[in-house]
Amino acid sequence: EDLRDHDGEDARNAVMDPFLALMADRAQDIVFLKFAFDGMGDNSEFLSPSTSELFAKRLLDLGFAEAAMQILDRRIQGPVSENRRLLKARAAMSLAKPHRAMVELLGLTGSEADRLRASAMWMNEDYAAAGELLLAANDPSAAARSFWLSENFAEIQSGDTGKYAAAAVQAQRLAVPESTAAELPPLARARALVEDSSETRGRVFELLSGLTVQAEKPEQIFQE
Repeated sequence: EDLRDHDGEDARNAVMDPFLALMADRAQDIVFLKFAFDGMGDNSEFLSPSTSELFAKRLLDLGFAEAAMQILDRRIQGPVSENRRLLKARAAMSLAKPHRAMVELLGLTGSEADRLRASAMWMNEDYAAAGELLLAANDPSAAARSFWLSENFAEIQSGDTGKYAAAAVQAQRLAVPESTAAELPPLARARALVEDSSETRGRVFELLSGLTVQAEKPEQIFQE
C-alpha cells in the first residue's frame, strides 16, 4: 500500500527524503545508478536541497555530469548554497562549459573555488591567469604547469623541483645563445658549431623527457 494513500502526502515526503539521502550515500554504484535512472520517477520532487546535492555529487563522481546538472538546476526554495554552486561549476566543467562554471563561481572564495576557476581558465587557454590562481591556492606544481604553457617561466617558484619547473629551466637555457663560434678560425668554428648542435639536442631531449603529451580531461588537469 502506498504510504501517501495511507498517511498522506506529508508523511510520504518525510520518509522519502532521508531514504533518498541514504541511497545516495550508501548504495553500491550499480544500485544507485539503476535507481537514479530507472527507479527515481516522481520521487525526485521530494529531494531536499541537501539531498539533491548528495545525489548530484554521486552522479558527478561516477561521470554523469549531465544528469547531475539536471538535478542541480531544479528550482529550490531559499538561497542557493555555496556547495550547490561549486557542484554546478564542477558539472559545467565536465560538460565543457567553462563560461557557465565561471558564472557559478562569482563571489565564491577558497581553494576549491580557485581550482575550479583555474580549470575554467585552462579550458579557455588563459594559462597565466590559471597559474596565479593556483599559486594562491598553494599548488605550485600545478601553477608551474600553467606558467610553462604560458611561457612565463620566471613566475615558476625557484624551489619547485617538479618536471615542469625543470623543463622551464632548460627552455630558458636554450633561449640564451652561448656560442662564440663566429669569433673562431674556420676549423675551430666548425668544431664549435658541431659541439653546440650536440649540446642543444641534449638539452631539447632533457626538456621534453618526462613531459607527457596527451588530451587531459578538466578534472585531470592538475594531477601529476
